[in-house]
Amino acid sequence: MRFLGPIFLASLLVIAPMHADAGVSITWYRTSNSGTSARAQAGRAARQQINAAQTNFTRAYALAMRNHPLNDELRKAQADLVKTRIDCDQTLRCTRAKLGDLPEIRAQRKQIEHLERQLEEAKDASARLAIAAELMQARSKVTQAESAALEDDIYVVIARANVLQATNNVRAIEEQYQTTLRSDPGFAAARQQLDAARSQLMHGV
Repeated sequence: MRFLGPIFLASLLVIAPMHADAGVSITWYRTSNSGTSARAQAGRAARQQINAAQTNFTRAYALAMRNHPLNDELRKAQADLVKTRIDCDQTLRCTRAKLGDLPEIRAQRKQIEHLERQLEEAKDASARLAIAAELMQARSKVTQAESAALEDDIYVVIARANVLQATNNVRAIEEQYQTTLRSDPGFAAARQQLDAARSQLMHGV
């Protein structure tokens, strides 16, 4: 048997503790990695639960919408609103077309045409500036006169009132529609399930 020198024995004393430390390090890594893996699995499970809850919520929402008792009433109200808007636009176009028959507006429009010709013919910069300012004022006056005439026209007043009434009717039915929808048992349960799944992901993972 060969003699083991002091250098070799010393090396054994150094190597042994190093192997012991390595074992501790490996154990810590495995424990830490296991904890991270558990959190990742929990996160994936929570997201899968949210996806399932979202799918169930979408299905319940579609079913509640399809079977909603106010569907026909809401569609009718929306159709009435579209019709009243079309009627109002037509009334406004017809009334505006007749505004030129009013003496005051006819005179203001002729004044605008006169100023536009003057502006085209003017060569001096200061003169063009003065004419342009007068033209802007004349256009503003005719716009105000036309708006006032529309406000005083009985057919325009009625048409606008019909649009306002139809709009308010749609809004009232929509509010009632949403209230009824939220009280639907299937929809409410699906919404609660989705909220619970989201809360679990936010606070439990």
